[in-house]
Amino acid sequence: MFFVLSGFLIGGLLLDIVEHGPTFENLAIFLCRRWLRTLPLYFLWLALLFVFRPPASMLYWHLIHYVTLTQNLLHGMPPGDFFAVSWSLTVEEWFYLLFAAAAVLGVAVTGRRAAIWLPTLLMLTVPMFLRWRVPDSVDMLNGLEEVVVFKLDSIALGVGLAILLRRRTVPVYWAVVLLAMGIGLIAFVWSGHLAVSAHVFRTIVMSTIAFGWMLCVPAALCWRAYGGLGGDLVRAVSRYSYGLYITHYTVLETVHLYLPMALAIVVGITAPFALAWLSWRFLEAPILARRPRHSW
Repeated sequence: MFFVLSGFLIGGLLLDIVEHGPTFENLAIFLCRRWLRTLPLYFLWLALLFVFRPPASMLYWHLIHYVTLTQNLLHGMPPGDFFAVSWSLTVEEWFYLLFAAAAVLGVAVTGRRAAIWLPTLLMLTVPMFLRWRVPDSVDMLNGLEEVVVFKLDSIALGVGLAILLRRRTVPVYWAVVLLAMGIGLIAFVWSGHLAVSAHVFRTIVMSTIAFGWMLCVPAALCWRAYGGLGGDLVRAVSRYSYGLYITHYTVLETVHLYLPMALAIVVGITAPFALAWLSWRFLEAPILARRPRHSW
């Protein structure tokens, strides 16, 4: 769900570039804005982890790979659970670097906005082909589902939806139908009643759940268009969501090791929100206010 939603939202920003000016300058501004949103807190937390909770082994290997965001580019995350949540951030960063460059270059060379479909289709099909090439002896659910090159299609589904819905609205009736289909598809896959081979599962079914979430997005757009009940709460939590994402797992690991259970539950719930508020107030918001802007 996270990858599909991210692809849908950031895909809209890339469509703005395609329509207003597919230039190197606009590509550089887009990447700069994305990196200033995600990387400052990532590197700050990474530095704190190396100081206070360093990996048990291969210190320099971890340092090089985590700084370059290659800890799971072509293989699973390293053993030991060091900064384990960062696997999904690397999928995001590599997708937007590769996809944005290919999309802007394709549109600039051909002069046709429809050229954005080529990198979209590549991002949809190449990960499926790579998963199909994995031997049957390898357990895809034992860390390999976190490999960057195997997960790019989930974000591409969101981008594809953003292209299809550009300046289009889905009637409420059809949004509800798609929502029912998406939830039904996800529930069916999760139920375990899908009797397919391991080859088919890792090649197709791993994308099927993301496709189900993609079908749910039009209903979310209708919910927002018709007032968005609870929208204030959603926005309040969303503001601090990146800080929560970066910090929560380390906090939960730490309190589990050093605090009694009752206290660990209280601190484990409250401390990530406190850290996320501090991050937003003193790091993220000031940086966001100073990011470069596109000319339009």
